[in-house]
Amino acid sequence: MPSSAPDTFLRTKIRVMRPPPGAIARPRLDAVRAQALQVRLVTLTAPGGFGKSTLAATWVAHWQAEGHHCTWLSLSQDDDEPARFLHSLAQALQRLGQGVGDAVLALLQGRALAPPRAVVALLLNDLESFDGEAVLVLDDYQWLHESGIHEALAFLISHAPPQFHVVITSRVVPPLALARLRAHGQWLDVDAAALRFDEEETTRFLASACALAPTPEQSARLHAGTEGWVAALRLAALGQSLTGAYDTDGTRSSSSVFATLFEDLLESLPPPTVRFMAQTAVLERIHPDLCDAVCDSDDSAAQISVLLQYHLLTEPMDGEGRCLRYHLLLREHLLANVAQRLGVDPRLMHQRAAHWFANQGAWTDAVRHALQAGDSRQAIAWLAHCCMSLVKSGDLLTLLGWRRQLPPELLHTQPQVQLAAAWGLALAMRFAEAAPLLDEIVHAAHQTLEGHALHDTLGECLAIRAVTVALQDDSLQACAIAQQWHAGDHAGDAFTHNVMSNVMRYVYWKSGDLVRVYEQPWVATPPGDEQQIAFSTVYRHTLLGCIELQKGRLGLAERHAREALRCAHSHGGGHSVSMALAAPLMAMLHYQQGRYTEAEGLLTPLLPLIDNTAMHEALAQAYQVLVNTAYLQGQHGRAFELLERAEAMGYNRGWDRLVGTMLLERIRILIFERRLDEANATAIRIQRLAIQAQADPPCARSDLLVLRDIASARIALANQRVNEARFALTGLLQAAHAASQDLRALQIGACLAIAHMAAGEQDACFAQLRATLHDAQRSGALRSVLDEGEELHGLLPRFLVSRECHGELADYVRGLIAATHPSRSSAAAARSMLTVREIRVIELVEQGRSNKDIARAMDISAETVKTHLKNIFEKLGVQHRSQAVLIARSLGLMSDSPL
Repeated sequence: MPSSAPDTFLRTKIRVMRPPPGAIARPRLDAVRAQALQVRLVTLTAPGGFGKSTLAATWVAHWQAEGHHCTWLSLSQDDDEPARFLHSLAQALQRLGQGVGDAVLALLQGRALAPPRAVVALLLNDLESFDGEAVLVLDDYQWLHESGIHEALAFLISHAPPQFHVVITSRVVPPLALARLRAHGQWLDVDAAALRFDEEETTRFLASACALAPTPEQSARLHAGTEGWVAALRLAALGQSLTGAYDTDGTRSSSSVFATLFEDLLESLPPPTVRFMAQTAVLERIHPDLCDAVCDSDDSAAQISVLLQYHLLTEPMDGEGRCLRYHLLLREHLLANVAQRLGVDPRLMHQRAAHWFANQGAWTDAVRHALQAGDSRQAIAWLAHCCMSLVKSGDLLTLLGWRRQLPPELLHTQPQVQLAAAWGLALAMRFAEAAPLLDEIVHAAHQTLEGHALHDTLGECLAIRAVTVALQDDSLQACAIAQQWHAGDHAGDAFTHNVMSNVMRYVYWKSGDLVRVYEQPWVATPPGDEQQIAFSTVYRHTLLGCIELQKGRLGLAERHAREALRCAHSHGGGHSVSMALAAPLMAMLHYQQGRYTEAEGLLTPLLPLIDNTAMHEALAQAYQVLVNTAYLQGQHGRAFELLERAEAMGYNRGWDRLVGTMLLERIRILIFERRLDEANATAIRIQRLAIQAQADPPCARSDLLVLRDIASARIALANQRVNEARFALTGLLQAAHAASQDLRALQIGACLAIAHMAAGEQDACFAQLRATLHDAQRSGALRSVLDEGEELHGLLPRFLVSRECHGELADYVRGLIAATHPSRSSAAAARSMLTVREIRVIELVEQGRSNKDIARAMDISAETVKTHLKNIFEKLGVQHRSQAVLIARSLGLMSDSPL
């Protein structure tokens, strides 16, 4: 889906809080501040009003003065959604500079629901190269309860580089699974006992904050009455400044003192200002236009100016002071006490706020305020009005966030809202959540709808089920559901029709009916509206590109890949879910053409997204490229790690084809390494996977039978059962050509050529090799041949000097020979095939010298010359001197031969 921020992001959330006037130095906490840059995590944990945020702001000001990089994120209950929190986190980290967060924001720009682990992985990659100390402050973390957020943050902290530090302020200890950090002294917790003012700090604070310095007795009583509670002391100081007297009754509890101080303060304010505060207390952030709507007045700017005079009661959210927020405890007091006393109805204020936000198009806030106003009908009306547009534009984050906030009883009677949520869950690959929701929608529809409304709702459910099943790689079931949808003559817009067209493309592809793949209709949109079907467009071009790749038509496949990448980049950005879908196809094309660096470079930054959001084919292509590239680079351990990772994802998702594909890759590599026992065991695993597969009717799982048979043929060849291998490979090759599986036919054909040579049938080997290499040359698929390993590489020089190889094919074979060492592309690497003396011998052979002449020229014996020639023949795989010269020159081994 295209990605964009869920709503217009309020940038004041990431404005670093300024230390308030009157903040005092606290030397006893300076040691913690100094130690904070030596640990990963510091938590400031205490009830509200203990000065946690002020202390963090003071620390940040100190660190910034020392040249360190600091950023801030103010949290609220709206951030209690993993994707929304990660979006805000990326916005905050971007302020550190040096490109931190850019990749994540590009990913989330299309409003796709990216997996938390993928987002955090991108942030960690950015932080790894960060130059200098970096500090992130997460303020008011107590609002966050979702386990997914805690897990993502714990992963970020535990894997962050040593120059990155997190400071959390919270009313409760954050439930982060970081016991190891605490055990190793990497998590410092500053609790209420440490944060509350001691008597000396109380005296200094009151002396600086009050117009009239208190006596020692007054300070002591205030300290005892507030128990060092910073917020109460601030209010006491402000109350004294306004009234000229202290309330120092130390017999009352801290909370009662706090409430009394609030009341004393409010009594000193103009009545219109107090009423304004009671009316606007429903808002988390206040600014003039919004407050005018909520208060049904036009003097909000003037009232906010009054509030700014009492900055201890409010916190500015922008540099101009036009956007403020009340201290949470003050807001709670206003709602619980003042609003009721003044006859202010919070529900009415919420209702006005909801309409204001709706007029601004801020649907999240509009729905939230409508619900708090008790106006569920209006909330549902707004939600029904925009829910499907959010799906089509890709704003899954906002949609699913609303679903979490709305009570189930409100959703049960709104099939359109439920349908939109089901689309979002299905497209976000949350299948376990989508299935029961669809059942609920169908049940509710039968009870509440009739006629066309019922018919259309059931049709939409069928479409969502078809998508869900198709993404789970069950082409037969997807076909049955899609045919049921078509047979029902269900109405649908361009979005639904295009989605169903993609489902049927997948179905016909896996059934082998490629003609019907291309027959599927497509509803185009005007160029300016492409974003409405962007993800479907990317999916369509990716599917068609995969089909062309399968047919060995790499040129056409690349056209589709480029169009998919263009659409993904235009509407989702360089690190979007759409890019994760399109990139593996292009990477596979690069790999097949021998452009390994480009292939790996395209996949590596997107791999976390590919792991979590890509469809089956994309994931398989990505890991085939990465595994083989790692193996070619000599990183054999890395190749097996990648195989295990892909296999695990296949098992977790029920994607048996992915598991089978990776197991076949494993067998090939194990055979290269002569680990035949492990290869045999792996072949048994593929056989078990294929037990439930069926050949008729052909479907996605039918491919498991082919993977099983290829594995068996490879195992037979490796175990010297040559005739068995030849027979199996011959049948597989014919079947591949019949099914237009031309890319696979290249691999099977190369393997069959090896089997013919193992049987001593050189003519059959070269004939098969000629046919295979001719097809490879036509398609441009270099690696499908070369990935058969050293046995194939050894055949190429012999084939080059045979009568089967001539003309353009000979040039192509020379290129293949030169490409057999991709990690050693220089002339020196090619020369390492022969020793210096062997190269000199072959150069003299090229000059027509006899063995005796060569011996005299090199001052060695004739027997030594014979030994050198024997070694040269073995290394180059030839039997005659003329063949050795031809191969050596084609490989660039001569001193005057260009490589």
